[in-house]
Amino acid sequence: MQITEILRAKFSEYMPEETVFLCENRMLGRRILAECAKEGLLIGVHAESPLSLALDVCSTVLEQEGGAKYIEKNEAAELLLEVLKQQNKIGFFGSPYAKTMAAAEIIHGVLQEMEMAEANDFAGNEKQQELQELREAVQTVKKERNDLERSDLFHKAIELMDAGQCRKKAAHFVTLGAFSFTPLEQRFLRMYTEDRLEVLSVGIPAGAEKPKDSMEPNNDRVEIEQSLKDSRFFACRGMSTEVRSVFRDIAAEGRPFEETAIVYLSAEYAPLLQETAGRYGIPVTLSNGVSAKGSRLYYMLQCIQALPEGDFNAEEISRMLENGTLTIKSGAYGLAYRLRKAKIGWGDRERYRMVTAFAADDPEKPEDEILQEWDSFFDLLFAVVQPGESASLEEQKKTMLSFLEAFSNRSISGEAEAYGKAMAAVQRVLKLQQGETLLQRVICRMERETYMAGNAEAGSVFCMPLLQALCTGRKYIYVIGNERYSIQGGKESPILLDAERKKAFSSMKTVTDREKEMLYRYLLMIKEQASAQFTFTYPDFDSDRNIEILPSPLYRRLHETAGMPDIKRITYLTEDALSAGDQYIAEECVLKQDRKMADAADALPMLAEKMPLKEKLKDFVFSPSSLETALKCPFQFYMQKMLGLYVDEPSRRREDRWLERNTMGSFCHEVLENFYAQDPKNTDLNTAAGKEKLERLFKESLEKVIRENPPTRKELMDADQAWAKQMIEDAITWTQRENRTVLATEKRFGTSDDTVEQEGLKLSVNGREFRLQGSIDRVDRLPGKNGEAGEIVVLDYKTGDVNKMEKDRELHLQDYLYPLALKSLEEGKYEAAKAGYLMLEAGAKYLSGNETPDRSEKLIHGLLEWLDEEERALEAAPGFRFAADGKTLELAEEAERAKIFAGCSRYCRLTSICPMSGKEGE
Repeated sequence: MQITEILRAKFSEYMPEETVFLCENRMLGRRILAECAKEGLLIGVHAESPLSLALDVCSTVLEQEGGAKYIEKNEAAELLLEVLKQQNKIGFFGSPYAKTMAAAEIIHGVLQEMEMAEANDFAGNEKQQELQELREAVQTVKKERNDLERSDLFHKAIELMDAGQCRKKAAHFVTLGAFSFTPLEQRFLRMYTEDRLEVLSVGIPAGAEKPKDSMEPNNDRVEIEQSLKDSRFFACRGMSTEVRSVFRDIAAEGRPFEETAIVYLSAEYAPLLQETAGRYGIPVTLSNGVSAKGSRLYYMLQCIQALPEGDFNAEEISRMLENGTLTIKSGAYGLAYRLRKAKIGWGDRERYRMVTAFAADDPEKPEDEILQEWDSFFDLLFAVVQPGESASLEEQKKTMLSFLEAFSNRSISGEAEAYGKAMAAVQRVLKLQQGETLLQRVICRMERETYMAGNAEAGSVFCMPLLQALCTGRKYIYVIGNERYSIQGGKESPILLDAERKKAFSSMKTVTDREKEMLYRYLLMIKEQASAQFTFTYPDFDSDRNIEILPSPLYRRLHETAGMPDIKRITYLTEDALSAGDQYIAEECVLKQDRKMADAADALPMLAEKMPLKEKLKDFVFSPSSLETALKCPFQFYMQKMLGLYVDEPSRRREDRWLERNTMGSFCHEVLENFYAQDPKNTDLNTAAGKEKLERLFKESLEKVIRENPPTRKELMDADQAWAKQMIEDAITWTQRENRTVLATEKRFGTSDDTVEQEGLKLSVNGREFRLQGSIDRVDRLPGKNGEAGEIVVLDYKTGDVNKMEKDRELHLQDYLYPLALKSLEEGKYEAAKAGYLMLEAGAKYLSGNETPDRSEKLIHGLLEWLDEEERALEAAPGFRFAADGKTLELAEEAERAKIFAGCSRYCRLTSICPMSGKEGE
């Protein structure tokens, strides 16, 4: 009989306003009653737990100023750790292992369980005596601090009721569910209800003796068979694949979110569900609450903590500012963008004076007002991150509370709750360990915090653990995590073995007892959802330990009972998930969340059909670099250029340089461009006019570089300036020595600001048209013979590795493309015969371009033909070669490609979805 039917038969006896329905937790009770309310059975009833009633009894004590304070289990475990470190014990409780937070949480769990079970007979072995001593020591500290944890709250409530200080919520009390309260809870409830507590047994009563995996041919089996009639069973390659497959199925099947629930059998799934749902754009509510680790505020605190390790570099500062949690009125986002672009922000705090130049987004706001706001921000930030040895705990608290209050954005959904958790965590810290900062302690506390727990929000998928899944009221239910050891009552505690529990404390549950309750809950959940469609999944592989995993016996039994065909297996990415049309991102928000490549790759199964890639390719405007990317790896070209798949490329600043390589290259390019573009006659460094001209242009460009790249140590700045000037002088000297005449510099083509009618200069190779845009560094005329005009050639500056350039010469296409573009752009004015590269870092070493342009023409034509065939291009990882006919392009043998992939996979961010992934060892 279902819960609603049981309650329907009994509700005539109850007056809603006079009745309290009790459950092990309020959420479960409210959910059961909500299902009844849908049928009009209940209006205005109360759902309570023993803890909520005890809190109500103790409310006057807890509300008094300077009165008792209720502490959560995390705080109680920290208190226990302090006690452990102060005691000079021998044996287990005196070991270094016991004096860690992880061990303190385990020990606290055992002590609290003993309190709730009222296990007071300690006439046992030496370990039990030590437990009793530790228990008494903790109680002493809690009394001194006037702290009450869960068990203390029940004792205090009983004490108040003994003294006649109790206000009852109702006159009638009914217990719902198939569970039993602990002895301490039972004693409290008997006293609170004056022994008038009625129990409505629903489903299988707790403690009933049945074989663990049994579904005997009785009424239970019939009901379970009925509930499984439309069920499905899947095995997935790892937990992440399992969770992704569930959300993909919800989206693919068009499940209404408000009619869908996910039941997880392990707490490990909760953060993974939250993270994956956000990536897929599917709203979820976790009944146990959202992990504070998933909040923007937690992420911002982590960014702040990491600042000193990165020497406050631009990347770390930008991550903090782009987080969206800060409320700096003078444009945090704008400053973050400029910092990242200009690579500003490393070194000591005086570097942040540059905010007057970068953060003035509001032209009407006075500059000194902007500076004052940023100064206030950085003053607090540095005090939070590096409080100094002399800073007391109270001073650190005051600083951090001021920082959170002044700069935390609480208007974002969920951030107000995360802010409250952070503020509470700050205020509850009573003592820091040696060398620990308050920021470190707050981050540790928030890792164990949750918020926004409760019933499902409208229009969201409801996610809950098994213990709360008695009555979901949802049409589609996914039960995930059904691996071999999922239906367990937890692990046997090393502090108190089950044999010791049975011998000394008979009222305490063993692992076997808890496992039976879990099994009964599971079967009851299925029975109670007879009208729902169930999907059961389990991970068949553990990627951390690299081992296969078996399904639980109950999972196999349910599959057998349902009479389903073989369990369907889902690998990391199913074959049909990589079809051409699926390569488009359906939700743009996935790309806007600044996530890592692995996260963006997870979104591929949600791609939707749009314009065919071949049609899009016709209007695509290439650059030489994008063509070179396609030549090296068409798959990378399609992912990045055609699909716009975001790839996070974090920059890492060299400590031995002031300017990064690309900045240095731009600096040299600009000086050389201006040197030959302005007054072309004075280009001889052997003359005073030529030297003066170079000094002036160098200084002008240097001032611009300094504005965008703030000064660092003088010796580094001097070294980089000398290096840049040497490269520029070498290039000018080489030009003089070769007797070249510079005809033009920086000739841009195919962009919106030139004379081309449409964006992209239309070019043709072997009858195949395509669009190109770019910029030609230089057009030179070589010296002629017998006084005649020499050939016109194109020159491209390079600041890369000359050895790598020579090795990969055929992968570079500017030497073919630029003369072709120049001819089309100038309508025959410049008929460039060839092109070459001037390697600036190698002392102006000249590398001639491809001497066989017909080969380049065939290469580009073959490449475009490859890209036209979408399916083929998407499978083309690195490694092209010409076919035997010398005309067409084809992929090299797979062994050769695997060798190339083994190298490029070290830096490529597309490795996780590359078609060559996993083949590099073959």
